Amino acid sequence: MTSALVDPSTDKPATRRPVWLIPLVGLLSTVVVLGGVGLAIWNHQLTTWSPPIADTYPPGCGFNGVGCPTRSLVPRQHQGLDYPAPAGTPVTAVHAGTVTRSESITGASSCEALPSCGGPELTGYGNLVVIDLAGGDRIQALYAHLTERHVAVGDTVHAGEVIGTVGYQGNVAPLGPDGAHLHFAITQDGRSVDPAAFLRSKAIRA
Repeated sequence: MTSALVDPSTDKPATRRPVWLIPLVGLLSTVVVLGGVGLAIWNHQLTTWSPPIADTYPPGCGFNGVGCPTRSLVPRQHQGLDYPAPAGTPVTAVHAGTVTRSESITGASSCEALPSCGGPELTGYGNLVVIDLAGGDRIQALYAHLTERHVAVGDTVHAGEVIGTVGYQGNVAPLGPDGAHLHFAITQDGRSVDPAAFLRSKAIRA
């Protein structure tokens, strides 16, 4: 005959815990820990920003034509920031987000702005990538004139991830030794904003 276990502190029979409860508690603890780690990683992604290209390549032609060569488009037509760099230089995502466009667009360009100037068909940009930035602020980043695109529509990216390489596809101004450069642009609520000022607000030199 098997005697019942006694709790020495009370002299009463000890309560037996179901055997299945022990691994269940361990599993729930693991889920909570992993969930906390995942949340921390996501919060880090939302607060992390990166330059679109290495700092060794300073920008040239800027928003509204600031610093643009005289042979470029008229100032009001240049709604981005150009980074002259050798073809093949890595281009990186400035922030976490989702790729909404990754395609090659050809044809003459009469206006370089994002949807507020020329509509959704961004002619003249050659190989381009558009990323809807995380954070819920309806901000999009555009990268144009790429030689290669390393992401596809629907991909999620993080700050600093290589999404393509510098090139001279599409209409390019005479920037750099072969015209190769990154055209980087930002829109918020469908309107073009100064990408240099935007990057500086995120503590990125521009």
